[in-house]
Amino acid sequence: MRGEALDLLREHEVAYTVVDEPLLPPEVHVTAPFAYLRWHGHGSDPWYNYRYAPEELEPWVPRLQEVQGRTIRVFGYFNNHFHGYAPENCLEVLEMLGALSPEQRTTLQRMREHREGILRVAHGRVKATTLEDFAAPGEERVLPLLQALSSKGRVDRGRGIALEGLTVDTQDGVVRAAVGRYHVTLDAGDRVVSHDCEDWKKHLPKGLLCKHVVAVLLTLPAAESLPLLKAMQEEREAWTFTG
Repeated sequence: MRGEALDLLREHEVAYTVVDEPLLPPEVHVTAPFAYLRWHGHGSDPWYNYRYAPEELEPWVPRLQEVQGRTIRVFGYFNNHFHGYAPENCLEVLEMLGALSPEQRTTLQRMREHREGILRVAHGRVKATTLEDFAAPGEERVLPLLQALSSKGRVDRGRGIALEGLTVDTQDGVVRAAVGRYHVTLDAGDRVVSHDCEDWKKHLPKGLLCKHVVAVLLTLPAAESLPLLKAMQEEREAWTFTG
């Protein structure tokens, strides 16, 4: 970020990357016929586990308008991608600029309603899935254990269910959950997993966890799900899987 470097970019019409992140100042330099901006977020670990508040995005509106007046095209990218923050914040900036299409406005409204639903779940009996659940301290991690006991596809589908919300109740070491019209019981004491969906019953001989069981384990705090998953993996023959 020195004058000589910026002059070199201008000479070759290479755009300087305007960034919003913890380590570099958000200076705006136009060095090409187009502009390039990236919002990385201000999370602690990692940066991009971050949701921008409207008051953080509003100061960028006059900057973007200034850049628009000095260039042919402006490219803006949000890299704060955990939990769908990036597309939501991107559409919010377009809204502030008065550039939302009707389709984008509908999408933004759906995102906001979905976000509110997650927050309602988090403040109720069910904890919303967060990045921290997938990054517990130590070598044992939730996602690798789940994938070892299921499959990546089922884990991905289970993550979607977990974010939509489900009812979970834990008493005396027994987890009972309702996932739509299905039910899941995880009994660590008796080492029994009971579930009633067709995919679960189909794969009972292999003992593979279906997306509904995955969703329940993702909804539980990592401190509860990790011991369950480790026990299922290390003591596979001692567990009973029933439909």
